[in-house]
Amino acid sequence: MTLLFNLLSLVIVGKVFSSCGSKSLRIINGEVAAVWPWMVSFQSVSQNRHFCGGSLITPQFVLSAAHCFEHNKTFFMIAGANNLNDPNLIIHEVSSVTLHENYNSTSLENDIALIKLTEEITDSSKVSPICLPSHTDESLIINQKVIISGW
Repeated sequence: MTLLFNLLSLVIVGKVFSSCGSKSLRIINGEVAAVWPWMVSFQSVSQNRHFCGGSLITPQFVLSAAHCFEHNKTFFMIAGANNLNDPNLIIHEVSSVTLHENYNSTSLENDIALIKLTEEITDSSKVSPICLPSHTDESLIINQKVIISGW
């Protein structure tokens, strides 16, 4: 419950980008904007490859799955990429990972993690956070179409 409270606090009082949750298909300042600007990739240092994705929720915090970080102890994060093989990718370092206090690795209950970056990510045409709905958001109705993004 503490993790959930902290997560919601970040969303409520945290600094967010002005383009929060906006899927972009445009060119900004001569750069093709990322289609899913909140999507990040976690990369294993030892294997130098992608192992899990996440969603940027503030300039310094990412929401992901707890099972991704049980055995992956040395990793970095990439944001704002459309191609993970691009030689010009910008690497972001992780300061801490907090797994949900009731995470169960057998049943995968509470499979949620909050990742803190060492530095805030600067707003750009390729990076912006996803918006999380409030508990009073009436636009979240059963049987609505949703979009899932991932690597």
